Amino acid sequence: MRKLCLCAILTVLAGCSERELPVPIKADSVPVLEKHIIPSFVNPGKSFMVTIQVKNAAPADVDSVSLSIRKAGETGSVHFALFDDGAAMHENDEDVVAHDGIFSQKISWQASIQQREEFIFRFEATDKQNQQSEPLEVTVVSIANSPPRIAAISMPDSLPSGFDGLQYIKVTATDSNEVDDIVQVNYRGSRNDTTFFQGTLKDDGLGGDEMAGDGVFSVSLDRSFAITKKGSYEMVFEAQDKSGSKSQPASRALLIGNGAPIGSNISAPDSVKRPTTGTTSRLITIRVDDPQTLKDVKSARLEWKKPDGSFPSTGPYFTIYDNGLPFDVSKWDLGYRGDAVAGDGVYSITGVFDSDDLLGPYTLTFQIEDWVGNKSVPLVHIIRLY
Repeated sequence: MRKLCLCAILTVLAGCSERELPVPIKADSVPVLEKHIIPSFVNPGKSFMVTIQVKNAAPADVDSVSLSIRKAGETGSVHFALFDDGAAMHENDEDVVAHDGIFSQKISWQASIQQREEFIFRFEATDKQNQQSEPLEVTVVSIANSPPRIAAISMPDSLPSGFDGLQYIKVTATDSNEVDDIVQVNYRGSRNDTTFFQGTLKDDGLGGDEMAGDGVFSVSLDRSFAITKKGSYEMVFEAQDKSGSKSQPASRALLIGNGAPIGSNISAPDSVKRPTTGTTSRLITIRVDDPQTLKDVKSARLEWKKPDGSFPSTGPYFTIYDNGLPFDVSKWDLGYRGDAVAGDGVYSITGVFDSDDLLGPYTLTFQIEDWVGNKSVPLVHIIRLY
């Protein structure tokens, strides 16, 4: 068997990591090591960050965490140290926050191995009281890796507004280390180099994927996919493997339709008798639909015009709600407008008439707007105050 000289494999570089603040520790606690950031796969010629969290020990009580790396089944190893100094004393470790309990080092993996090999990463820590942690061992696979490749894309050219059923996007991807090395296919919808939305395709037999592990990464889309989207987009796809390597991007054009919301079935009185004193109120509702589902509705509003053509002192428009909150004039600004059931598509407001309001026709104009700026056809209802 060809022996590998580990001393020629590894060099120390710089890096960074996510952090968690430590919990107060008893002075006589034995250090405990927990995996923080350790890759499952590493590639020859690439660098990766290794971080370990030390618990049950005050940060100042542990100078470093030792790391020994050996090939599985062999005894020879090479040694490193991880530091928690914010890169102040050991700048090449690129530790981010000093004394937060996260010990860091960045490794450059210079092995020229072409076949798959397993390595044992063994971590240990000793505090100033000479108390030693239990060793933490992690198996890391080294493998010569080529980025995955996108072989084919199957998807519709357009998604009509409010389409029935499901549409599918399917991407066939290959990898030099077999398809199970591919984690997912990422996609983004772009226009003029700006990303407007993004997502993932999986090969797990779920969410529109027909068969797990067949190399076809899929997602199913229904009409709600068009929420907040409208027009032509460049769909850019990239396959990503377990080491983080990505394929060359592949793209297809997609036209997304998004029709305007629709108002209907206004429920409001045709006439109301003006109260001699105080106020009188009436519930006013309108049915709202949207081809992309109600989640694409941004707002519904009512313009309230008085018989003389003027508007209320607060302005011409009132928001209509589908929030299930009852009418409470003291909580008017919090949305308590008299809606019965939240999310049923019936938007509600309670109209209030005072004893000194003008007699005559009050013109109510309803309009709904969605998240891409489409507006419904205005609907008008007149209430005559007599």
